[in-house]
Amino acid sequence: MRYRDVQRKEEERGLAREYLTFKSAAPRRIQVLREFCPDFASLGIQGPDVRALCDWNGREITVGVEVTKYQVDGDKATGSGKGSASIRAVKIWDLIQHRLEKKHFPEHPGLASLNVSVSLDTVNLPRQQACPTLADQIFDFLQEHVPTIGKEAHFCRHGRRPNDGCFESYPMLKEFVRRISVWRRDCRLANRVWRTDAAHIGVVREEIIAIIDSKAVRCRNYDFSGMNESWLLICATGETSSSRAGRDHTGRATLESPALCAHAAAAGFDRVIFWDRVEPWDFDYSQALSRR
Repeated sequence: MRYRDVQRKEEERGLAREYLTFKSAAPRRIQVLREFCPDFASLGIQGPDVRALCDWNGREITVGVEVTKYQVDGDKATGSGKGSASIRAVKIWDLIQHRLEKKHFPEHPGLASLNVSVSLDTVNLPRQQACPTLADQIFDFLQEHVPTIGKEAHFCRHGRRPNDGCFESYPMLKEFVRRISVWRRDCRLANRVWRTDAAHIGVVREEIIAIIDSKAVRCRNYDFSGMNESWLLICATGETSSSRAGRDHTGRATLESPALCAHAAAAGFDRVIFWDRVEPWDFDYSQALSRR
């Protein structure tokens, strides 16, 4: 198994453990698929992700948990076909920041007092191979636009504010960057550059329906034998700005929609659970359906 796959499975184990702990379910043993079903590949078994022994409502049970992440800006919400823009932006920014921090700033100690925020255009993100060139242009731009100590400068595509500069001489900034803000301090800074894009927070009904329906198809090849219950755990992890559901009272109204409840009821899992890890709160469709 590739390292990335192992890393993903360990993350799923951690999310399952964290959710069970949040529910005071005292998780005792949590195994990923390769541990509780070593021959899963040859048997054609694709899940569930995790098998957990825990205390649930006062009784010891074994549950099979399919763990999946929620993104408010996924394909169903945006229609882009490219997945979550915020996840792609994180990967793109890591490449840009690494080049700025490791290559450019060490070679120019005179710029160590800069504090820079960059807002990418998440609708039009660069390809990964273009990131070094974009980082180079960001640095060239910073060298040309260093404010005086204690001052702040803003630069954007359209120059909407009186002190806004623009990116006319920097084609990649003009194409991929919305705004750069620069502060110059009177001391050296350990972290000089960060990304500040608008956060996308909320519950999108169509996105959750798409998740439920796709897992309903996949779970036909899952083996829940020896388990008391099967769960689909949809996690708003908070790892990106778009993996957030917001406050309980606003998100719950969307989750309780009849259309969502119908898809959850037909999914083939004993429980379909939506969990916002940040606030935190959860919504269990098995409880909602039992009240109907």
